[in-house]
Amino acid sequence: MTNTVISTQQSAPHHKKDMTDFIMLDYIYQVSAERSDVGTYILFTGDGHFQSVVKYLTQKMGKRVIVYGVTNATSKRLKDVATEVYEIPTSDSVIKSCYSMIVDNLAYVSTKSNIIPSFNGTVAAVARHNGVEEPEVAAALQEMLDKGLVVRKDRRVDFNRTVKVITANWEALIAEGLWDPSRG
Repeated sequence: MTNTVISTQQSAPHHKKDMTDFIMLDYIYQVSAERSDVGTYILFTGDGHFQSVVKYLTQKMGKRVIVYGVTNATSKRLKDVATEVYEIPTSDSVIKSCYSMIVDNLAYVSTKSNIIPSFNGTVAAVARHNGVEEPEVAAALQEMLDKGLVVRKDRRVDFNRTVKVITANWEALIAEGLWDPSRG
């Protein structure tokens, strides 16, 4: 295990192709030559440029190489030579996974007249109940509002006071396959 951080920051004021890949590859080759006690390498990349070093480590050196990459952005060649591959979902897929959590919450609160489902209250409740981060839930709820899957409505809470609440557009949710009317 190492805590070595290799800085590859460019000092030039404008962006240009840097040597980050080559510096990292060189370091990996050096460590593999100098440290035979290292048995596992963990790489956080989906870049196909790392395929050769991963192949070298696994096939020539007999090392385990675990690659963490982003879903749909990790080189197939890299995945083929790694010992293990874990693909981390993109923020888009995390946000999409929040849709069903939000729908379940809206179905629940639709049966509770004492709950006033505001935007922020819905975000907080869904995040807390499902163990997800509020920014992802907020982004998903905003997307759902933008798409018309969820709507804002005025709800009277007192004689002369109304608040904006979030409510499901059940027909749109059914059409998108996000709600099964037999559930509830």
